[in-house]
Amino acid sequence: DTFEEHEICELHEMPLITWAKTTLMTAKHSPFKKMIIYG
Repeated sequence: DTFEEHEICELHEMPLITWAKTTLMTAKHSPFKKMIIYG
């Protein structure tokens, strides 16, 4: 089976995964805070 020309033109992208915002919590004066902020 092959697609007709008009069927190919009607194709659209469909998002399969929606990305969610994630957060990470650390202690207020933790040394890991700078590592997380600056990489």
